[in-house]
Amino acid sequence: MPKPTELAAWRDSHFAELESTLKVLNGIRDDSEASHKDRIEASKSIGRLLSAMSPAKASTKPAEKKKEQKPTQEEWDVIEKRLAS
Repeated sequence: MPKPTELAAWRDSHFAELESTLKVLNGIRDDSEASHKDRIEASKSIGRLLSAMSPAKASTKPAEKKKEQKPTQEEWDVIEKRLAS
């Protein structure tokens, strides 16, 4: 599977081609003389194409681990009091 940076580079280099294809698909979808099946297929393809044209949603850097937050001594005292009662 390609890395997000590779996808972004491919998307940038082919954006004009994707845009022209989108115009054709929009024309088919909006054509009143086109068959119902062609209009539905064009609509599906538009969704896929817009997905390919949108920027990546995943981060390219690894997720940072969250530090575990430990309760303070005062918080422990409150917890112990509540557990004792």
